[in-house]
Amino acid sequence: ASLLGLAREALCATVDAMNPLMRPSILSLLLLVVSLACHTLAFSLRPSAIVRARPSSASCPPLPSPRRARLLLGLRMADKAGEGKGKKTGSEEDLKQALSEKAVSLTPEEELAGEVTGGTQYVSAAEVREKEMRKAGTSYSELSKSQLSYPRLLLDRLMDAFDGAPVAKFKVPAKKEKVVILGTGWGAHALVKAIDASAYDVTVISPRNYFVFTPMLAGAATGTVELRSITESIRDANKNVDYLEATALEVLPEKKEVRCQSVVCEGASCSIEEFDQGYDRLVITVGASVNTFGIEGVRERCYFLKQAPDAAVLREAIGNCFERANYPSMSDEERKRTLSFVVVGAGPTGVEFTGELRDFIESDVARFYPDLLPFISVKLLEASDKVLMMFESTLQARAIQDLTTPRPTKPEGLRDDYVQVLLSSAVNKVGEDEMTLNDGTVIPYGIGVW
Repeated sequence: ASLLGLAREALCATVDAMNPLMRPSILSLLLLVVSLACHTLAFSLRPSAIVRARPSSASCPPLPSPRRARLLLGLRMADKAGEGKGKKTGSEEDLKQALSEKAVSLTPEEELAGEVTGGTQYVSAAEVREKEMRKAGTSYSELSKSQLSYPRLLLDRLMDAFDGAPVAKFKVPAKKEKVVILGTGWGAHALVKAIDASAYDVTVISPRNYFVFTPMLAGAATGTVELRSITESIRDANKNVDYLEATALEVLPEKKEVRCQSVVCEGASCSIEEFDQGYDRLVITVGASVNTFGIEGVRERCYFLKQAPDAAVLREAIGNCFERANYPSMSDEERKRTLSFVVVGAGPTGVEFTGELRDFIESDVARFYPDLLPFISVKLLEASDKVLMMFESTLQARAIQDLTTPRPTKPEGLRDDYVQVLLSSAVNKVGEDEMTLNDGTVIPYGIGVW
């Protein structure tokens, strides 16, 4: 009895910390297991002292049914039923007779002892016996008919404790909206990383299956960083988003479809396939293309810094220029033209590339091509009278100063003014080996970057 009281106090403290929704079911299970152990021990020590522990002051939630008392009486009835030899056990009449005899043999103390069956609710032993006489008979009849083992019957009673447990209701999700995103640039990449793919059916369509960190393209063109370190697969941005490598040709809003074309090349053969992709919501983030302003020769003869392949092509071209200029048969004039780098546009990309090119010349070129340093020149052309038009004047002045001021670590052989910033110098025409400005000035070049 003392063990039962201590066990109950420990269980009450444990249940107080449980989820309120699961307290009834969990408490029923715990009380069932502890009662079985405690009362089995009590039978072996003192059969007459079965329930003497009164409830403590700890607050426990009410139990859904008197499972513990039912188990106690079930054990006592089983002991009583096995006393006689040659008698048919398990019948309803034997059960009622055993309960009646036990009721007569109870001591006054046992009659007054209350059995806790639900928090602050007390049920006398007589009331429990009366209820169990009506319920347990059916159980033992079933046990006799189906020849179930006693542990199996306890398991059936244990499963009853979970009948009243709350069941979570899952809302069947409605049909997901189809979201189609065109492009894999800055806007598309930010959306793909933030969108909830469990709420939307997301498809990304772009001929480029990765996002590129464009501010580092200038460094990739001069070898400061590798291209793989400034790109991220669009599938890695969100693994629950579908991707189609294709080019969007036309948007059909009346059908809510996007007409796409996929080109797959293997060796010398290419397969072209067109398909229509339906959508509920369409996000267009294709970015912008390079503006040549219709100037003759720009698209055919200049290099761009817009995509990752542009940086790879420009990097190879810069290396080829130094290799050609290193030929012993080349004249000095031809070397000057070959190693003349002209950058058109003093925006963020043009200023950044000019700075990266200067670092490349003063570090790598000075080590590998020291004899070519006197022939190198870098010119930054800007049609307006300012560099970095979108920034404040202090940053504009600082950019010009950093680009044109000779460094203390400048390698010997480089001219102090080999880097020049030419403002109000608009390009009018790009020839095969020279650029013509609006004022008629002709600038020879080996590589032109637009």
